[in-house]
Amino acid sequence: MLDHPRQTDQVSRFAEPSSDPARQIDRDLDGFIQDMGELLTRSSNPQLDLHSVLATKIVLRYIETQPLTPDALVELVSSLRAALHNGSLKQARLPAVPIDQSVTADYLICLEDGHQCKSLQRYLKHKFQLSPHAYRLRWGLPADYPMVAENYSRRRSYLARSHQLGRYERNKPQV
Repeated sequence: MLDHPRQTDQVSRFAEPSSDPARQIDRDLDGFIQDMGELLTRSSNPQLDLHSVLATKIVLRYIETQPLTPDALVELVSSLRAALHNGSLKQARLPAVPIDQSVTADYLICLEDGHQCKSLQRYLKHKFQLSPHAYRLRWGLPADYPMVAENYSRRRSYLARSHQLGRYERNKPQV
């Protein structure tokens, strides 16, 4: 009876006493999702689409910890599928800090991850590949939203003036 390859695979998989049950659930769930994806590519059924698969994956992860009645499960899947189809889940992004608290005299707080910066422009470029314009658009910020902390800007300006950077004298005496 154990000669069947599938049965031996199942026996060996469940015979491991050290395997973590949560990891086992993740592997089974990932296998299910992969099977659903393959089914989508081979199926001509219009009821099966990417949103259904995504909704199924999210619901399966949710019900691992939350018990649901069958009616609530159906409602959850349908509402989640509709939200995925309409793209309303993308708009649920919240800033790391409230926007009005993100600007201080000594530093700026990045709305993406809450990091404190003196100059936000370089940080956004390297960490998130965002330009200042794209950052302002993403968070609905005004065009005059600062990218450099006020005290830092003053200090840099003072240092530049004290070293006479940017000065050009036309009638400079020749030596």
